Amino acid sequence: MKKTKVTLRSLAQELGIAPATVLRALTNHPNVTQGLRRRVIALAQKYHLPPEIQTIIMEHHGDTPVMYFYHKALQMADGKPVDIADFRYDGQRPTTKESAIVMLADTIEAAVRSIPDPTPKAIEQFIERLVRGKLEDGQLSNSPLTLRDIDAICEAFCKVLNGVFHERIEYPTVNVPARPLVKAEKEAEKETKQMQAEIKAEKQAEAEKTPEVKPEAKAEKQAEAEKTPEVKPEAKAEKQDVPKKSAAPVEESEENT
Repeated sequence: MKKTKVTLRSLAQELGIAPATVLRALTNHPNVTQGLRRRVIALAQKYHLPPEIQTIIMEHHGDTPVMYFYHKALQMADGKPVDIADFRYDGQRPTTKESAIVMLADTIEAAVRSIPDPTPKAIEQFIERLVRGKLEDGQLSNSPLTLRDIDAICEAFCKVLNGVFHERIEYPTVNVPARPLVKAEKEAEKETKQMQAEIKAEKQAEAEKTPEVKPEAKAEKQAEAEKTPEVKPEAKAEKQDVPKKSAAPVEESEENT
């Protein structure tokens, strides 16, 4: 059986209730939010996250409205009033600078991707509008951020996002001609060839100085070697068999009579 995607409209129509009521059940129901908080804190404690990080986890959404569903509810209301409180998170507003910065970064990073042409000017204006919306909604009222801090944060966001979405130049395909040899390269090539020629000449001169043995001298040496009498093995053995002369025995001295 093919499963169909459940939307806010289809869920509301199926239940026969207003979309705002459905969203309230999803975001503001005490059992849902309290159970989620308990699970998140238990996970953070399990992995020994610092208390400051746990605070950021619980505060970085604040009680901001879920704008997508709120916008959908306005479209479906046909001019009837829609209470934005029905679409807010049931959370705590940031109480530290870190929680407030993470809230702004989370909102801006997700929203800036929807800009069709993310030029530096468009990114800057978009960030200013989102931050102004958080200020007007009171999300930063409990945090110790100053207006100077907020200006510095916006400037840092612009710098980072301009680096992510900067325009890239399309490089044309061009055949680069071979670079002609410059004067220094020509001189180096000339010196290399000259050095090689000098080494070759030195080798030839050494070869000419080496005396060459003539064939006649070789023949004379060979004839002399043939004239030298060769000692036969029998003669060698006879020389070895000749006993050495023993020394005369020393006469014992006569004892005094």
